[in-house]
Amino acid sequence: MKKCILMTMLCLTAVVAGADERSSALLDRLSSLIGGYGNYRVEFTVYVPGLAPQQIEGYYLVNGDKYYITVEDREIYCDGKLKYEVSGADREVTLDRVDPADRNILSNPTRAFEFLDGAFTHAYRGEATADGKRCDEVVLHPSDKTLGLSEVTLDVDRATGLPVRLSYRLEGSDAPIGIGIDRIVPGAAADPAVFVFDRSRYKGFEIIDFR
Repeated sequence: MKKCILMTMLCLTAVVAGADERSSALLDRLSSLIGGYGNYRVEFTVYVPGLAPQQIEGYYLVNGDKYYITVEDREIYCDGKLKYEVSGADREVTLDRVDPADRNILSNPTRAFEFLDGAFTHAYRGEATADGKRCDEVVLHPSDKTLGLSEVTLDVDRATGLPVRLSYRLEGSDAPIGIGIDRIVPGAAADPAVFVFDRSRYKGFEIIDFR
């Protein structure tokens, strides 16, 4: 009986190890593909349960460590060190330093697909269909339990190795926030000025400095 239990445990361990190796390979390929672009544009749709409208479209531009994001009335300008988050509804600009550990695609897209540095545990969940594409699904859990984030699910296109959908589940949340990656444009040219916050464009906005 003990021998049977031991063999079963060894088999389960082998299955888990194989799943982790597969998720590692998928994440490594994805990080290499995105990192190799240098500068690129990503168009996305945010799916927020319980809000109207539930689908919000946006895009971001990346050039090295610099980025610009726009979604609804929100913009973020980042020069690689400082980021200026603009809220049109509140007429506020929040200034802060970039957190290199941040993996949220809506606040630090330059590192949104880097998961192999120990900040997350990961496992291969299996085949899935996302936005009509055949995908491999990876489930990730943050090592830092104080982030308020319980799980990230990533669907990767089997044909291209590129992301199709991200889902963020917050602690205590009934439904995840989904982000569909609609289009990635490698080598998308952008005027360097697009990453620079121009205070003259936001006259009357309150500047909140958290540096």
